[in-house]
Parts: sequence; structure tokens; C-alpha cells
Amino acid sequence: IVVYVEPLSAGSGVAEIKSVLNGIQIKRSMRLRTLIAKAIGIVLSDAANLPVGKAGTMIHCGAICGAGLSQGKSTTLGFDTSFSKFRAFRNDREKRDFIACGAAAGIAAAFGSPLGGVLFCLEEGASYWSPQLTWRTIFAAMTSSFIATLFMSLIKTGSCWASLSNPGLLHFGSDDDDANKYQLWEVPLFMLLGVIGGLLGAAFNGINSLLHSLRARYLVSRRSKIMEVVLISLVVSVISFWLPRALHPALCFDKSREGCPGDTSSVEKYMIQASCPDGQYDELATLYLNTPERAIKYLFHTPSASPFNSSCNFRPSGLALFLVPYLLLACWTFSAFIPAGIFIPSILSGAATGRLYGQLMMGLFEDVFGFGGNHATHGMYALIGAAAMLSGNLRFIISITVIFIETTGNAQYEADTQTPIHLSHYRHH
Repeated sequence: IVVYVEPLSAGSGVAEIKSVLNGIQIKRSMRLRTLIAKAIGIVLSDAANLPVGKAGTMIHCGAICGAGLSQGKSTTLGFDTSFSKFRAFRNDREKRDFIACGAAAGIAAAFGSPLGGVLFCLEEGASYWSPQLTWRTIFAAMTSSFIATLFMSLIKTGSCWASLSNPGLLHFGSDDDDANKYQLWEVPLFMLLGVIGGLLGAAFNGINSLLHSLRARYLVSRRSKIMEVVLISLVVSVISFWLPRALHPALCFDKSREGCPGDTSSVEKYMIQASCPDGQYDELATLYLNTPERAIKYLFHTPSASPFNSSCNFRPSGLALFLVPYLLLACWTFSAFIPAGIFIPSILSGAATGRLYGQLMMGLFEDVFGFGGNHATHGMYALIGAAAMLSGNLRFIISITVIFIETTGNAQYEADTQTPIHLSHYRHH
């Protein structure tokens, strides 16, 4: 679809939106043809379990809808409503404002985060901001979030539309555990995690730039572009199914998690048995074969225990065997000729990084320095690692913090999340 229908539908589309909002016109980037190709392409990419995200493509789709609505015409369909009131909006200023509203609506629909969508446009999108644009973007984002919640509640629960229980396409759940507190000596550990996220984000973008240069030089024909996507799909499938299968005896655990602290009933639905015996689940298959949203929830909310090498915790080897291949595959896939966002792969790889980092740091401080007590859970480190990794990749600060607060409901961790995000951002630069 991307190769034959509309090449500009490849990637996330965020760069194109930022360019248009800053006065750089990119031909065909706001066409209905691009919208259709991107919408169909991201559905197929996600169904193939490729390491791609939907959020970036939602931003581009929302921006195209805003641009088309403001102009009241379509080059693809060949109709024009110049006789109507749409003619008053046919100028560059109004078109940019509607594109900004559409981008904010895309963020709001993807994450259920209206304020995050508005701040995204304010921070990285529109160069010219005004009070009029503020209320326009807020209204568009609130409406988009409400409509997405309405339909997702019907699709996921089958309940009546009055039960608004599923905000946004991606919602990671809140942590209601009152025991999830942290100590003062952990704050520098959060800051160091932010630096690690910035370094990983910089490495990701550097490798991506190199791959883009190599593609521009060697992948010129349509056939070569299609064959690369086929090869990516084949490699992802082989790793996702073969790696858990090869290591399943060592990474099988009881679903009941008997003797482990915390309530595990909320994460049991994410566990995948794969090749393990009945009553057990495969930790690596749970990360590889779940949807990205479910894998992120699993990393965020699985209870942790002391000491760090307890059987109740993730195996560090399992996290490493997921993190390294997934990060490399996400980097390879993101710059291929398919619609692909980077939000969700960044959050998932960052959550795995944070969870692994938290377990290792807790083991070091418990065994070497004797620091124990009521320290932060590994899930909190996963949350901070996800935010740091996303900031390192995208170099956003304010909007990422608000998006994470709204998608997780953990407003109490605002300061602890924003500090690593700042450090990740500046470490990337």
C-alpha cells in the first residue's frame, strides 16, 4: 500500500506535521489518499505484530482530517465547496490552526489525554500560538477523547455506551497500591535512569538515521522496498515464536504466584502459557506475543518482591532477552516503508529497561549497602524508564509528562517522572 498507493504514508507522520505547522509545505502530506493508505497500513502492521506504534499515525490522521475539514474540498475525490462558508477558512493561518487541532485530537484519541494533546501542539507543533488556538485545540482534543472513550467502551466491554470505562486506545491503568513509596536515596537512581533513557534514545535515533541513509542509497526499486518489509516480518515472527520456545523450561512460572506479595489477579489475564505446562506461563512469550499495550501493563503492574532474585520477580535474563532484540527490531522497522509510530515501542522498551534497572539497583543496594525497607516497586522504575526512553527518542518534555500522568492516573509521581524526562532530554542533546 505504501509503495504503490502513497509513499508519504510511511513512518509516523509527526515530522511532516511539524514541518507543515512551521510553514514548510510538503506536497501530498495532507491528502485523503495519504489518510486512507496510512489508516489501512497501520492496521495491517499492528495485526502482523510488528514493533510499531499507533499513536504517531493517529496524530497524522487527525491532522489530515483537520486540514481537509478547514478547506472543504478534496483533490483525491475531486469535489469543491467554495460556494459555502468553508471559503472563509481557505488561508494558510486557518489551515495551520485546524491541522494543530487535528494533531491534538489524534493524541487525545490515542492516549485518552486531551491536555497532553494540547501541550504537544504548544511544545513541538505550532510556531504561532494564540488564545483562539488554545480553546480550539482544547475543544477538539476533549471531543476526540470523549468519542474514542465512547466507542472503545462499547468495543472492549460490550456494555452500553453510557459506561465510559476505556479512555483512549492506549491506557496503562493506575497503581492503587498505597505501599508503593520510595526513599530519598532512590531519587538519584531515578535521575540516572533518565540519563540511560536519553543515551538509548540518542543511539536509537543515530542508528535510524544510518538505516535511512542506507535505504536511500540501496533500496531504490519498489520490489526491494517490499522485500525488506517481508524480511522484517519474517525475522520478527521467527524471534517472537522461536526464542520463547527455545528457552521455555527456564522461564516458566506458576500463574498463581503462590507466596508472592501483592494481588496478581489483575495481571493473570496477560500471562501466556505458550510451551509451558498447564498452570504455568512463559515470561518471555508474555512479552513477545502479547499486544504492546498488554505487555506494558504487565511490566507496570506485576508486583515485585525482596530480595531482588526472588522467584516472584522477573528474571533479569528474560528481560534482557526481550529488550535487546525488541529494541533492534523496532529501530529497523520504524524507518521501513510502512506506517509506523515510535511512541509505543519506546514506552515498551523503556518499561523493560526500567524494570531491569530497578531490579539490579535494588539487588545492589540491598546486598551491598543494606538499604531495604519500603522502597519503590520495580513497576515504578518501569514507569520512569518508559517516560525517559520516550523523551530520549522524541525530545519532548512537558507533553510527555502530562500524557503519562493521564494514561496511568499516577499524578503522585509527577515530579519523579519529570526529572528523569528532563535529564533524558538534555542527555540526548
